[in-house]
Amino acid sequence: MQSKINIRQICFMLISTSAIGKMIVAPAVTARYSQESLWISALIILIIDGLFALYFLYMNDKFGGKTFYSILESSVGKVAAKTVYSLFTVYFLFRAFTPIMEQKNYIEIALYETAPSVITFLIFFLFSAYFCYKGFKGIARCADVCIWVAALGICILTALSITLTDFSNLLPIVGVPAKNVLTGAKNTAVWYFDSAYILILMGHFKSEKGYKTKIMVSYGIMALIVIIYFAILYGEFAALTERQFFAPIQMGKSDVALSSIGRIDYIPGFIYALVCTFGSAIPLVFSSYCLKEVIPFKHKIIPPLIVNAVTAAAIIIAHDYFIETFRFISKKLVWGFAAVAYLLPLIMLFIKKRESV
Repeated sequence: MQSKINIRQICFMLISTSAIGKMIVAPAVTARYSQESLWISALIILIIDGLFALYFLYMNDKFGGKTFYSILESSVGKVAAKTVYSLFTVYFLFRAFTPIMEQKNYIEIALYETAPSVITFLIFFLFSAYFCYKGFKGIARCADVCIWVAALGICILTALSITLTDFSNLLPIVGVPAKNVLTGAKNTAVWYFDSAYILILMGHFKSEKGYKTKIMVSYGIMALIVIIYFAILYGEFAALTERQFFAPIQMGKSDVALSSIGRIDYIPGFIYALVCTFGSAIPLVFSSYCLKEVIPFKHKIIPPLIVNAVTAAAIIIAHDYFIETFRFISKKLVWGFAAVAYLLPLIMLFIKKRESV
């Protein structure tokens, strides 16, 4: 049994990796549908996800800090519990696909144009397999470091971009049709669903005094960072935002005052790549954990090897069809994501709650 992780580490993970993971491609995709109201689209899905995170924290108290798997096993039986966790294993694999491909393209196109794909693949999956092997405690300890690295990157990027930002580009606030704003929220929801992490972490963190408030405040900070970032990006690029697929490299590069120093904008670009390498591995850590609950492997290394091998194979196969694959995930599978991350836990926890009455 792994020792429980600290609330501080969950908070740091939410603020750092969850925020930065939404800053590379997500703003451009959102702007394609929502234009200057892209921040409203992000706010909608963040509020929905935040409410589910709060509900899962409340249920953690109701069930005395039990894991979600043990709750399922006692309420609907072992077979049903394993079925649910099988769905979560697949769910987190799909959750990993988009950020890993996004990160791979970001490194190869924006940072290292001549880097062979095998190098970027090898480095990432070595990191990922290690974190999967170490489990929740491993990513929790890494979050203690990532928070400060992420903060440095965000501060530098904001300083580079703020002088180039014209916030009047965000006006009028309600100028975009509601249908477009909602479509922007739906088609970018694959970058969110962070509450699913809270659900699977039930029973694995220390339920210290005021822990729900601390986690929700950190979630609010993450949401605020994302909203401000989206606003600054659109304020700088306006209608061209939907073309900024590698925003951390593009923001601030036109600052004439800093042009004599060199490409200082690459500093936050490298920082984002470092933090995202860690953040992209997190869904695979959760997938590996869920697989281990479904099948009690004799050797601890087997689940990490399986989930990383499956993900690597999927990315190799879909390499030349990334845009088509992403469109399929964001437009079709998003409802499956919502069903697994939101609807299924609600049903299962409601069944257990009814039985306990």
